[in-house]
Amino acid sequence: MSHTIIFLHILKTAGTTLQAIISRQYAPSVLFFFGADAFASLDQFINLPTVEKKTLKVVAGHFSYGIHEYIPNSYSYFTFLRNPVELIISFYYFVRRIPEHYLNQLTLEQNISLHDFVLSNQTLTLDNIQTRFISGTWPEIPIGEITQEIFDRAVLNLYSFDVVGITEEFDRSLEILKATYFWCIDNYSALNITPDRPRQNEIDPEIIKAIQMRNHWDMKLYEIAKEINKKQYQKVLILKYVKKIACSIFRVLNRIPIIRRLLLAGNVKEQMGVLFRRML
Repeated sequence: MSHTIIFLHILKTAGTTLQAIISRQYAPSVLFFFGADAFASLDQFINLPTVEKKTLKVVAGHFSYGIHEYIPNSYSYFTFLRNPVELIISFYYFVRRIPEHYLNQLTLEQNISLHDFVLSNQTLTLDNIQTRFISGTWPEIPIGEITQEIFDRAVLNLYSFDVVGITEEFDRSLEILKATYFWCIDNYSALNITPDRPRQNEIDPEIIKAIQMRNHWDMKLYEIAKEINKKQYQKVLILKYVKKIACSIFRVLNRIPIIRRLLLAGNVKEQMGVLFRRML
């Protein structure tokens, strides 16, 4: 059975950069990237013929957990989480610089402050958006109604992800992606960044506190995500070390003629490759 990688792209977590990286790994014909209108893209994806869905190697975009129900292949998820305070600050300044964004007029023309924006009910993004996406409850649950049950569901889902990346540990997270999916990532360019936004230490502490209080579920989920990311990276380092030792042993054995003939006859190289993939 074919396998499809699902990239659950939470906004303002370096997802545009990641999609550019993904685009270099596969032919365009086996990729399905959601567009700016996530709901229209979801309808389009759901209505794709099954035969076309079976060819997809990656589905990526702003959607919540559960899209695998429309995928006929085996599947695996990966995502990136970001410090909720950084995410909200970045989102505010992103909206201000994009005239086409539906919140641009509110933040720029009406000159609403970051503090007032954070406390407003203008968008679900301001209210535990990462928990919403990973729990599979975006955009159904109204603002202020995330519960312990929904958070627990998000945690359970997160533990099932092949890769849990952290935006603040981007390069380390790329190493996990490379090891998990055998991607070639030699370099990358950071895309869709928000320039000239203040650093967190330049923001009024009361605003920081307001973001943290309103996004307390995301704050907890982010801490769990960091621990998962750390363990996944440690596993990658261990496997790299094991592979290095195995390759060294293989090179020594390969110099002995009789063992070399046995190795070639047994197709050991291919078997070792399969073993490393299973370990990952």
